[in-house]
Amino acid sequence: MFVRIYSGIFLAILVSIAGVYATYQLNLQSRLSSYSQSVLQGSLVLISEGYNRQQDKNKERWLSLVGKMTGLNPSISTLNKVAGDPWQLTIAGEGKLNIAMTHLNQEISIALDHIGEQQLRAIALLILNELARVKDGEQEQALQKLQALFSFPVTFINKNELDLDSQQQIRLNKGEVVVSSLSQDAGYSVYVKTKQDKILHVGVINKFEPLTTQLLVILISICLLITSLVVYFLVYRLEYRLNVVNHIVGEFGPKKIKNRVPIKGNDVITQLGIKVNEMASRIEQLLQHQKEITQAVSHELRTPIARIRFRLQILSDACDEVEEAQNSEEIKSQLDEKVIGISRDIDQLEALIDEMLCLYKLDIDPADYKRSLVNIDELLTSVLDLAKLPYSHIDFSLKKQANITGYCHADDVDRLLQNLISNAGKHADSRVDITLEQTEQGFCISVGDDGAGIPQADRERIFEPFTRLDSSRNKKIKGYGLGLAIVSRIALLNQAKVWVETSPLGGANFKFHCLCAEHLPANETAPSSLKTLPEDTLPEDDLTESALAQGSMEKPE
Repeated sequence: MFVRIYSGIFLAILVSIAGVYATYQLNLQSRLSSYSQSVLQGSLVLISEGYNRQQDKNKERWLSLVGKMTGLNPSISTLNKVAGDPWQLTIAGEGKLNIAMTHLNQEISIALDHIGEQQLRAIALLILNELARVKDGEQEQALQKLQALFSFPVTFINKNELDLDSQQQIRLNKGEVVVSSLSQDAGYSVYVKTKQDKILHVGVINKFEPLTTQLLVILISICLLITSLVVYFLVYRLEYRLNVVNHIVGEFGPKKIKNRVPIKGNDVITQLGIKVNEMASRIEQLLQHQKEITQAVSHELRTPIARIRFRLQILSDACDEVEEAQNSEEIKSQLDEKVIGISRDIDQLEALIDEMLCLYKLDIDPADYKRSLVNIDELLTSVLDLAKLPYSHIDFSLKKQANITGYCHADDVDRLLQNLISNAGKHADSRVDITLEQTEQGFCISVGDDGAGIPQADRERIFEPFTRLDSSRNKKIKGYGLGLAIVSRIALLNQAKVWVETSPLGGANFKFHCLCAEHLPANETAPSSLKTLPEDTLPEDDLTESALAQGSMEKPE
């Protein structure tokens, strides 16, 4: 996107330069034609009239003489028809001016590089040539008639009106034509002394300015206009696409949870749209997950609450009957059973709330998760000693390698191992085998039982919240389906893997694979003992690419 914008701006600048140059050339030719006409038209008319006054054999000789004197090198040809435009100017190669003017059914043509002092002197000489043809007393009237041919003043002045330096005055007294320009901005004044000792003043003749202030303003305006239009077109498309993203994000909500940004192309805006769509999908999944959890929790809570309400009603009725009963001891024993039942229901509610809070606390960004170096074999031994106590009828065996350290969150991995061992104890018939072994890049803990096992099709689904299988493995087993969801979330946060396969004992075999301390990045510093540092001082999560995929429940290769 931005490459196209930069390229477009560059092209806009090139187009602006081309437009400015074309405008300048058109304006230059127009102004140069107007200027040349105002300066040279009178001279060409005088050349044409002088040419026509000559005899046939002297015409070419007269033109040659005028050409040497003026530097104009004119040529005259007779026209077969009247020209539509009496004045024409073209700019040939290398800036040469080709000027043609129609007069008396003749075309006078000249070619010159530029209008300089020699051409200005030619004006005065041609005027002197015309004045020489009249009597002395009629020169003033003749000069007034000639004035009509020129766009600048042509007059006689007194010597005291001269604005010349001493060198120019000397040259003027010698009979030379003097061209004066006293300042850079002022035009030209041409002076020549006549035979009658009069001073002929031609001018002031304005200088030609290739680039005027007005033209400069116009050219800058054209450049800015072209660049602005192209940039606006490019930025408008960018702004339009950003507005689409803004509109989708602004309307995103419960009623329009399915809205997504249209994806077209492969530029920065497209990447932004992809990220927005990914964010919207995650939000939708979170809302759906929240809805499912809310529905599941409401269903799970209704059962113990209904039982508590029912038992309380029985207790209320029993209290009314206890005074009338003859065997009060028997009734008291029944009441004790109801109280114990209510206590169990309350324990179930507390267990459910505890697991839900644990799952909720684990719903954090992995980047904010703190881990440290942990002695895994000691942690596993301590967890097993406590977790196996409620299952005295189960034979727990532990096979491990000593001095295995892992990079993980000690408290959460403690909870993970408790859930795995308790889950195995609930579903085992008589035996649970636990092994800890080192792998190439980490350590692996296996918890296998001799229970009913888990079908292949359900081995991923069991790690979802509130999932309980309708199989012989779960008959008469109490629980809410949150234990393995907690296990999966802890594995995800620790950049580890957890999955289930068939146990050698015939039941389910849960495996937890995590990174070992020996495979930490060389530049990473981490605490070196189990639970010896406060949690807020633990290092940030920074595993290498060899770390296991986050939260995967498939067996690693």
